[in-house]
Amino acid sequence: MASKSSIHLAALSLCLVGAGVSFAQEPAPKKDTTLVLRGKLYQPAQEPIPDGGVVIKDGKIFAAGAWARLARLVPKGAKVIRVPAISPGLIEASSSAGTRGVYAEQGSEVVPELRVIDNVNLRDRAFDRLLERGVTTVHIEPDPASVVGSQGCVVKTAGKARILIEAGVIGGCLGSDAWTRGWNRRPFGAPTHMTRRPNTLMGAVWVFREAFFLAKQAKSPTPAQAVLRDVMAGKRGLHFLARRRGEIEAALRVSREAGVRIVLKEAQEVHHLLDIVAEHKASVIFGPLEDLSRSRRRGVLQPRLDTPALLALSGVPFCLTASDEQGQDDLRGQAMLAVRYGLEPSVALDAVTAAPAAILGLEKRIGSLSKGFDADLVVWSGPPLSATSKPLAVVIDGRVVSGTLIQPKPSKGSKPAPNKNKNPRGSKKPTQRF
Repeated sequence: MASKSSIHLAALSLCLVGAGVSFAQEPAPKKDTTLVLRGKLYQPAQEPIPDGGVVIKDGKIFAAGAWARLARLVPKGAKVIRVPAISPGLIEASSSAGTRGVYAEQGSEVVPELRVIDNVNLRDRAFDRLLERGVTTVHIEPDPASVVGSQGCVVKTAGKARILIEAGVIGGCLGSDAWTRGWNRRPFGAPTHMTRRPNTLMGAVWVFREAFFLAKQAKSPTPAQAVLRDVMAGKRGLHFLARRRGEIEAALRVSREAGVRIVLKEAQEVHHLLDIVAEHKASVIFGPLEDLSRSRRRGVLQPRLDTPALLALSGVPFCLTASDEQGQDDLRGQAMLAVRYGLEPSVALDAVTAAPAAILGLEKRIGSLSKGFDADLVVWSGPPLSATSKPLAVVIDGRVVSGTLIQPKPSKGSKPAPNKNKNPRGSKKPTQRF
């Protein structure tokens, strides 16, 4: 039975509510979102810090660096988690994740008004695979079956606010992809009037020139021409898929004619033209690294495995891409292979973190463990570019989205698993001889 005092208080509350008096509810205490990690710290283009750490607050990097300096910045009472190694999340600058195959619009060779994001399934299993390999951000490029493709997008592989750039750079292609894919997949014989033009590199160059010329001259520009004008005005980037030497030269030539700066994509034969690429102030999204036997399927006849090291020496801005390769050829595998063929490890880490962020125009938000950046990082079991290391946990926007930061401890009294190699007599020698 309720007491008289509680009844009086309830009656008083009803009277005050009826009189229009409202009670301000005391806000719930804000949940602590601080995460502190301590371990060997790997930053792009820097020597690793043996005893370093990262302080994350509200999904952003609050501080990162040597632990001796960082310790005083750790909030009182915050739990410090010891981990083996920490690096920024990897960034894939050229991918088709979430698009499920060919997604070029076959109605025209020039479709810059279209957006790749409208064809992306953010729940596709491809993002999970990338996440498990330490990739936190991916640039989804237009399908190369168009001479002037659609607008790419940049998304995170997990998290709540995943879309960073909804409609970004447009894609261009002067390679064979523009005339051997889509309707140009001819079942027999040479190209005919039934195949979509162009059919040669000359034709692709003409389509590109004509598109930009008409966009510049149009008094009432179409939606496609309006986007091309943004490219010419420097408001939007242009990524050109050009693998072979002749394709790279053509891409540089037509981009200069149009008055636009470009980013060369894949560019397996760029080692022939490093001085020209530097003169044009072009950047390179290079990869995948392949020898001659594997590069033939892409039409590349003169690859070099030390091209990343040559790009670094030439001063040409570049990053690495796996171009949807998986397994040992994934993005981290590309960086590891580049180190094997002469690239400095710190530069190789930069080529899969800070460098792609800069090429995508996100250098002030992702790609580094700097103050104010998105808290996208990977906890590794060892050095990030070591063949024996693996991701233990992936953090995006300050939240663990893959793996775990706390390793389980063996329970007290637990016995080690029996050695199945022992023979019945108890000998320590294996029963099978090698």
